[in-house]
Amino acid sequence: MERSGMLNQWFMANNPDEAGRNFARFYKNFFKTKFDIFDLPQEDSLRSDIGNINISFTCNDLCRNIIWKLDEALTKEKNGTLLLNVPFLDDAQIRIINANSTKSTLTNCQLGMFIPVGKCIQQGAEEYEEHSKLCTSCQGVYMLDKMCFPRFINAIRCESQIQTSGCIFDKISTQAHGSCYMRTLTFKVLRNAGSEECQEWHYEYIQVPTSCECQLDMESLLLSAVKP
Repeated sequence: MERSGMLNQWFMANNPDEAGRNFARFYKNFFKTKFDIFDLPQEDSLRSDIGNINISFTCNDLCRNIIWKLDEALTKEKNGTLLLNVPFLDDAQIRIINANSTKSTLTNCQLGMFIPVGKCIQQGAEEYEEHSKLCTSCQGVYMLDKMCFPRFINAIRCESQIQTSGCIFDKISTQAHGSCYMRTLTFKVLRNAGSEECQEWHYEYIQVPTSCECQLDMESLLLSAVKP
């Protein structure tokens, strides 16, 4: 996949070290918020970074956090336990189940397990200078089934694992003028339809969430402010 240009290393990795370095550098280059400790590169620098994923990068706190969490997930997988639907904020609600008693019936690669990393940016918080976030989003990594390649997908999730939630609220009526929706990109991955001993790889397409966007309701009075 890498030789054919289909392995986007900003979003895809096959081991924790690759994920830690590439995903953390993606956040460093593409996100500038008051919550970050990173400096946004100049446009020319950013363009060169995109063209060369292999330039030197010092593994920072986020990088180490990603590596640690993914290593932990792989260890639990190896020991026969899986973490499913990991919540963003409440670690007490993590559900650990026995993999042998709940064998997956999935026949394709799906984004079934989300591992939160980095920070969530809450709705209403200042994301960029003097600009507020309309929809809550959390950074994280999806871990695909072990019969899929690559294993790790860089992505985000919207507020409280719910695909839609209100945004742009009226101060008087407290009603929302819009809803938050996940935007996705399509990526090609490989799935082993055979066994670990006799491998038979096939291409599949997955939808990867990359942003949470606020869209106005068609009946909202705020549509009058939209340029015709």
